[in-house]
Amino acid sequence: MTARKVLSWSFTLAAVAVLGWGMLAASSADVDPLAVGDKIACPKCEGESIASSQTPTARAMMEVVDERIGEGLTEREILDWFAARYGPDILLEPPLDLGGVALWAVPVVAVAGGAFLAFRAARVRRRPDGPASSGRYSLVVLGAGALVLTGLAFGIGQFVQPRAPGSAVSGNLEIDPNQDLDGVTNAEMEAVLEQFADIPEANRMRLALARRYFEEGDYSRAVAQFQLVLGNDPTPVEASEALGRIGWILFANGEASAAEVAYLQALDALATNSEAKWFYAILLVEEDRGAEAVPLLEALLDDESVPAEVDDEIERLLETARSGS
Repeated sequence: MTARKVLSWSFTLAAVAVLGWGMLAASSADVDPLAVGDKIACPKCEGESIASSQTPTARAMMEVVDERIGEGLTEREILDWFAARYGPDILLEPPLDLGGVALWAVPVVAVAGGAFLAFRAARVRRRPDGPASSGRYSLVVLGAGALVLTGLAFGIGQFVQPRAPGSAVSGNLEIDPNQDLDGVTNAEMEAVLEQFADIPEANRMRLALARRYFEEGDYSRAVAQFQLVLGNDPTPVEASEALGRIGWILFANGEASAAEVAYLQALDALATNSEAKWFYAILLVEEDRGAEAVPLLEALLDDESVPAEVDDEIERLLETARSGS
């Protein structure tokens, strides 16, 4: 083995060793809550992280971060947890997608390889080596052309995606806002929404389907539909309802801090959401924070949109909140 090859292999092995050590050190290091919070967007602040924001929503989300660290989750697992519940846009630094990197690397490497082979072909052609030179030149040219075409094909594929089976040719789905959905089955709604998943007008049908799952106690399907609503350009009313009910599901699953984040976001989207206020008040009383629940419950009693038949229930919870505050 030549000295040049020995040196090359030595540098390669050293780089691999350093990279591996760095990855192991990073995985074993303590998770810094502020470092994690710097990578999570504050829903109420433009371009600001929850670590730097002082809004109630951001503070509640930082409490969730602290809880997840206490449970032993790594930084990556905590970020994935937030992305799974609140969508990928909640992350200021989305995780590296190795598949996407590979797809972008293929055309670059292929075109670069083709250019290198073309350069080699030009050198081969300049050599007056007779028939062997001609055959070698042809092979090199064919290889260069194949690599360049491969690179172009992959590159174009990043920008031109095939239409999904069953999807609409155009984005003009018309849904009658006065249509009665009571007579439409869950399966029928699912079938329609599968074809028109990204149309804002479909949110009304998706919310109706999510409400059914919510009322049936099928929380996993309800959350899936509410999250799709949140990712499909919702109105403030739609966003607030989806977030409020996601909060209730989180609370029912014992994730009180995460539920509080959802309630705060719901009320940020629509301050008059009486259901979110009610859910939030229940959480505060259950968490022995009755003094914080009192103004919410008093506002509900003064809210004319709240049905009169639930006033007694609000009064009972208000009495509990006052006695525990």
